[in-house]
Amino acid sequence: MDYNYYLTLKNHYASSNVSAESKDDIIAELQTTMQSELDNNYITDFDIRIGMPRYKRTATVNFVRDIIVALKDERFKEPVYDSLAMSIYTYPDQCDIGDYITIAERGINETYLVRANPDKRQNHDKLMLLQCQNDVKILDDDGVTIHNYPMFFQDNKSRPGLSERSETGVTENSTFQAYVRFDSISRRFIDVTGKTASGKSNKIARILINGIAYKLTGDDAVTMGFNGYGLITLGLEKSTTDANDNLDLGIADYYNNLPTETPTGEILCDYPDLCISETNTYTIVTNNTVTWGLSDNGVIATLGLTGTNGVCTVTCPDNVDLIGEIVTLTAYLDYGATVTKDIPIVALI
Repeated sequence: MDYNYYLTLKNHYASSNVSAESKDDIIAELQTTMQSELDNNYITDFDIRIGMPRYKRTATVNFVRDIIVALKDERFKEPVYDSLAMSIYTYPDQCDIGDYITIAERGINETYLVRANPDKRQNHDKLMLLQCQNDVKILDDDGVTIHNYPMFFQDNKSRPGLSERSETGVTENSTFQAYVRFDSISRRFIDVTGKTASGKSNKIARILINGIAYKLTGDDAVTMGFNGYGLITLGLEKSTTDANDNLDLGIADYYNNLPTETPTGEILCDYPDLCISETNTYTIVTNNTVTWGLSDNGVIATLGLTGTNGVCTVTCPDNVDLIGEIVTLTAYLDYGATVTKDIPIVALI
């Protein structure tokens, strides 16, 4: 331990028998008494560290609330934890399992996830934190709002035990298991809570991380907390991206979950009817792919495609027997909606 650490102890016990002035004497005397003092709870490791700039930090809980914490030197059994985990002290009841803790180190804000329930001590809590290496994005059920959730990922080299594999769905071939905050939104990783804007089940089956797709293979509900908050453990396997993924936004199955479009207009044409021996052009304004259909196509009139989405032509042959007939033009939109227009056949004026 450094000299300042022991000097802090000396100042704390200014009224005790610690009277030496030299660095060596202070260390020698305090080493003989410090453990006894700590064991008897006269002063805790938290009391010392929370007052020392070397260990004291301002952290942010869930990106909105600042608290004071003290860093705790600790080594972990698993190598992945030893490089990405840390322990901190806080004043009592400052945060809980599943909370995000942001701490600035060397000018860089790092986000951590509280891995387990706080270890509650006499005048402080001790927390284990896991550093979130990546973010996962969730499209809200409204099809517009995007929610960002930092995640901690652990690869399969950690060899989780059989009991943990059975709970999370992690197998020898799995790529990751992951930890993420549990709340009313992220609950969709493990359960159906409603429908997306497109009317489909809102349970999340796939995610994108740095442009790579993963499918969810299982989850561990045991680590979920109470009062609607806590932690979810997920089993993930590497998958492939498809056309429904939005790689720019980083959201899997994005285009499957957009709001269902309601056509706001009609099939448009410059003329209300179609003269025999004439061709009319018809359009519909939409962002969706349009497939055209015409009743009695090739009998009363003939449908023609222009090669432009949302635009078609209808041609009537020069046959007076067709005057008074009506054909129906239909625009089929790719999400299932249809728009129709009746076209009367009339004589040339």
